Amino acid sequence: LFSLAAGAVFGMISPLVGHPFDTVKTRMQAEASYANTGFLQTVMHIYKAEGARGFYRGFIPPLVGSIAFRGLLFSAYSGAYAACEQIPVLHDPLPYTGGLRPKVIVGAMAAAFSRAVIESPLDFVKVRIMVGKEAMLDSSSSKVVKNSMVSSFRLFSASPVSSIRHVYHGFFPTLFRTMGLLGSFFVMVDYSVRYIPDVVNAPVTGPFFKGGVCATAAWVFAFPFESVKSVIQ
Repeated sequence: LFSLAAGAVFGMISPLVGHPFDTVKTRMQAEASYANTGFLQTVMHIYKAEGARGFYRGFIPPLVGSIAFRGLLFSAYSGAYAACEQIPVLHDPLPYTGGLRPKVIVGAMAAAFSRAVIESPLDFVKVRIMVGKEAMLDSSSSKVVKNSMVSSFRLFSASPVSSIRHVYHGFFPTLFRTMGLLGSFFVMVDYSVRYIPDVVNAPVTGPFFKGGVCATAAWVFAFPFESVKSVIQ
């Protein structure tokens, strides 16, 4: 329960800080007009064309999703990790790995799947809104609906099966990206807790090291899949 609550609070704060950067990243990845522009050029173009509000286009889907999946992923990790405690082959460290335990990988994969299931459809809508594309498909007329959250929810209610298939477009790149991201993150945290406990358990440097250093390093492994996901969606 504590993991769920802590993750939900983090999920509320993270989009507020990170969404403007996510908007710039997505434009550079998914829009042809930004393919050859740098970070600062993209920032200036968005600001001149849309103002400060342009950086928060598509903010609601990741806010809702972040609150849900960030709480759920830590609970899924904790549950899968604990379930492996009584299984020696998953609990005991692997030889020649410096003490890597398979249960860390199992927990990370459970967390990745639970996150991807929630995040993928919301991320699909977010990316479409960010780049000014249509979010939902009108199955009755085979037409797409402009980027309106109200219209998207209306069409989803009218045709839930086809809408679910539509918004889960790009699920596997999202899953693979999340497996690389969370797998790397939890493995690095696990090593850090065992080898540099004074740093990780310190009240100030500990959260910064885990949330800043480990999470940022994990994105190095995940970013290629993030680029593929943005283009597909």
